[in-house]
Amino acid sequence: MKICNQCGIEKDLKCFANNRNQTGKQYRRAKCNTCRNKNQKTGLYYVYYLPNENYCGITDYLTRRLSRHKREGKNIDNYHVLYISRDKKQAAYHEALYQSTLCMEGLALTMYN
Repeated sequence: MKICNQCGIEKDLKCFANNRNQTGKQYRRAKCNTCRNKNQKTGLYYVYYLPNENYCGITDYLTRRLSRHKREGKNIDNYHVLYISRDKKQAAYHEALYQSTLCMEGLALTMYN
């Protein structure tokens, strides 16, 4: 039995995937398979803005991208999601639109909320 780090429920070991970085039968992932599946890609594309970095980006996995920015030393406090779409081309269009507007004219982000 093992407790999932995300949901906190004690579950059988077969509910946890093997951790590829470790060897042996007791090395299992920290999150159960159910919680890991909830965190997978949603099919949505997010256009987001980091105001402290004056950075606008696009991703299909927002939490993972923000974690990566944080590891790289970027300040992710007060980030804003500007646009969400199932169509990657539309999201890319809006990312370019926001980048040009925010960088060239320096408009306040509140215009888009």
